[in-house]
This record gives sequence, C-alpha cells and structure tokens, in this order.
Amino acid sequence: MTLQSNPLLTKELKSLNLNFQELKPSHFSEAFEYLLPLAEKEHLDSISCEPTYENLFLKSENSEQLNIAYHLLHSLVSLDSSDELRQVQENYSNKIISFYMKTSLDVNSYNQIMKL
Repeated sequence: MTLQSNPLLTKELKSLNLNFQELKPSHFSEAFEYLLPLAEKEHLDSISCEPTYENLFLKSENSEQLNIAYHLLHSLVSLDSSDELRQVQENYSNKIISFYMKTSLDVNSYNQIMKL
C-alpha cells in the first residue's frame, strides 16, 4: 500500500466521501504514522509565528485530517469491532490523545492567545 492509495490521506476524507467497506486497518495505521508528525509540526509552526485567529484557533489541515480519521476509526470499531481494528485503536489512541492534550493545553499556545 502506498500513501497515494490510502483513502484516509485524500481530500475526500473531509467530506466523508469514502467507500467505508474498502477501509482496512492498515489504512488507519499508515495514516496515523503519516499525519501525527505533520500535525505536531503544524502546531509548533502555529505557535512560533505572529498570533492570529487563523493560526491559533483554526485546526491545521493535517490535524483536522488526523482528527477525522481517528473518529472514523472509533466509529468503525463500534460497528465492526474486528480484532485488527481494535488493535489499531489500542496502538494509536494514547499517541493521538496525548497529541491533542498537549496541543490544547500548551502553555505557548496560551501565551500566544494572551497576546491577542
């Protein structure tokens, strides 16, 4: 599988214009491995530049895509609950939750907001 063929890494993900029957656990693993470092970099970039509403409050593209894929995984686990999907959920939930906790409670983000 290549990144180009992963439906979770396409623009269609935001509109949920996907064939859910074709999603595989490996799509989620690959997407999380790709998107998490990009979302972390976008967060660091957003707090290192001049504070604006856009770079402090609007989700970055990769963070938004990560969020959608993560919630889609949880929805599919509740519907399908295959061992493979549950394993992906177990492998990535702590990493993704930690990322969102770290970025939402980041002191640098707070300091940037206070400058507005």
